[in-house]
Amino acid sequence: MILPMYTSPDARFSFHLQAILRPQLFGWFYTHFIDFCMSNEGQIFYYDDQTDESYRKFFCSRIVNNYREILADSEYCSLMKSRLDKGYYHFVWVDKFYVPGSDEYEKYHFVHPVMLYGYEGEDFVILNFSGERGNIHCRVPQKALMDGIANVFPENPDAPYTFVTETVTCFRLSELVQIPYNITELTDQLRAYLGIPYPDRVVSMSHAFGHVHGISCYDYILSRLKEGKKITFKALYDLEYHKEHLIGCFEYLQKYYEISEQSGEAVEGLKKVLGLLERSRLLCMKHNMRDGHYIASFSDNSDFINTFVQSITEAKRTEYICLITLYNDLVGRNLRRLGHDPEFPIPEDTYTVEKNGGTLTARFDTPEYIFSADIISGSGSNGSFAGTITVNGDIIIPVLPDIHTVAPGVMRVHICRDVSVLSYAHPGDRDISFRLYAPDAGRRWDFRERVMPDWRWNILFRNLSMENGLVCDTFGNDPALVCDRVCVDADKAGILRISMKTEGEAEVGQVFFTTSEDRTTDAAKSISFALAPYDGIVEYILDFTGNRLWKGVIETLRIDPTGRDMTSEQSHVEISGVVLSSGLPEYDSIKQFCRSQCVNGWMYCYKTNAGNIREMVWNPEKSRWNHPRLADVYIDRESCSSAREMQSVRRWICPASGKYELVFSCAPENEAASCCAVLSINRGNVLEVIKQFSASDTDNSFCGDVILSGNDTVDVSVTGNGAFRINVTVRKLRG
Repeated sequence: MILPMYTSPDARFSFHLQAILRPQLFGWFYTHFIDFCMSNEGQIFYYDDQTDESYRKFFCSRIVNNYREILADSEYCSLMKSRLDKGYYHFVWVDKFYVPGSDEYEKYHFVHPVMLYGYEGEDFVILNFSGERGNIHCRVPQKALMDGIANVFPENPDAPYTFVTETVTCFRLSELVQIPYNITELTDQLRAYLGIPYPDRVVSMSHAFGHVHGISCYDYILSRLKEGKKITFKALYDLEYHKEHLIGCFEYLQKYYEISEQSGEAVEGLKKVLGLLERSRLLCMKHNMRDGHYIASFSDNSDFINTFVQSITEAKRTEYICLITLYNDLVGRNLRRLGHDPEFPIPEDTYTVEKNGGTLTARFDTPEYIFSADIISGSGSNGSFAGTITVNGDIIIPVLPDIHTVAPGVMRVHICRDVSVLSYAHPGDRDISFRLYAPDAGRRWDFRERVMPDWRWNILFRNLSMENGLVCDTFGNDPALVCDRVCVDADKAGILRISMKTEGEAEVGQVFFTTSEDRTTDAAKSISFALAPYDGIVEYILDFTGNRLWKGVIETLRIDPTGRDMTSEQSHVEISGVVLSSGLPEYDSIKQFCRSQCVNGWMYCYKTNAGNIREMVWNPEKSRWNHPRLADVYIDRESCSSAREMQSVRRWICPASGKYELVFSCAPENEAASCCAVLSINRGNVLEVIKQFSASDTDNSFCGDVILSGNDTVDVSVTGNGAFRINVTVRKLRG
């Protein structure tokens, strides 16, 4: 049994990364592992390589065994194998003196973790670190591994280390986590590395591991060498890995954003820094071999020290200039996005298309902001051709099939510009056509497709699966589902629809948003909504158009499906999809009535001469609300009944100011009914009667437009004896 490991050099500075990293997580990976601190001994620690803080979001299950549990279990090897069969990776602390394949094997005691990820027969398969060879994969006999574990424990008088308590940590990965690329996170990490005001999380780590971090580590290394002190040889490896990762981060950035020419040159400058550090490490090993020292140690040869000082000084100077250039490019101008698939095509009648030999051109009467363009081969090509895109005659984008092909014969290029003339030049006279997309018209996420692009969640989600949508349990305070890649124009889309089912004690959900103008998450930029605790998916309709802060570009949506203050309770949640669009909402009293009050604005209440009473009694047998004393006074999905001198009411609370179409119909339940119905609008406790109806009327309907302000209510009341079958639909109108 061998679990998959990501063996690319990208992830080599962390055992956990080699277990966790998958292509769908590259966006997260290339915005992290940028800042680090250095201990007093010159050892490097990455802030993003802390197991609980950095990786737990990727675990669906985690088990910890301390030394007492392991020593007391004579069948612990069998237990580890059974966990491996279930998909659990094992992060294990061992004394490497006992571990074959280690540099320290049978030479000296050294406690360090290994990653156990499989077994073959009686041997375990582990990922180990070698100072000479880097990360290595090897087989270890069961007895050797257990001896390595046993000699870490403080009870053993021969154990040289006493600080390890969580000796074995087992974790199983969630298959659902997909974290999108976030340029803000990249900018924040770069700011911290350069020493621009530092986040609180780093201060606490600096106290634990050392007093320097980021690019200032270069100066600390120089000061140690000046004092005749050394750094660890592993620090040389880590510095080299760090520069490789920095280069990877900015090369990944170039896939999604158009950076300046100066920034492109800065990335090339970082490659020169990498070359300086790589040559320093190799020179150190060369001097160790010549002087008869351990090859994977820091050389004290004076020639090496002098050369290393010069290299570090030059590396720091060059790296600082390069990173400042990149940082200023990131924060000093609005980089054009090159990576986000739109949902809504531009109407074809807004542009004309011309073909001239090997060139296809689209022309607009007025500039149109084009998010992306599909180049389609009518001959069914598999996308093996290449060409160039010219925008407005002066911006040329190469079309590379291995990067841009999204389907056989279809290549997608992200434009992200106002376009008057768009041309594609291709070799030969092919049957080529355009499909152009407009940005920011809305977003649609269908979780039933078993993928959740752009979405991530916090640790308060458990038992996640994708069974016809996202299925999970939530607990604790503020379980949150977050999308960081909304990128929607607030003027074009303001209606959010969430198709969701909840079971449990939670009564209220909440949705937050942030914008390009205000990236803070607060109650002012949120809507709370009542949950419908009955068996079935409910489409919750949230209208943000009335929120004055809903403006500019909507960057983030955060859905708290079960709200706050759930510390001791657990709820079951199923979400089949989320849609953010300009589609105007319709509030139907029959479709949206359910056991919960206030769903999509609708609520039940009834009145007496003494005033308002909201707490009616739910009758589960008849699925309706009853008067607490008069059983024949009720409201259900379709009907309202009333006893004489009583009044039952169904009410809709307007979520946002605007123009609405109001459609009403009613009919008596039977010929003996002698009741009346009243349709009215309550504007700040001032009642405005729209129309009254009696059981004997032949025309019991109304259709008309009304102007409503936020929190105005549409009320339907029934008085007299009998019951009316009632439906009220409120549709928001444009303008």
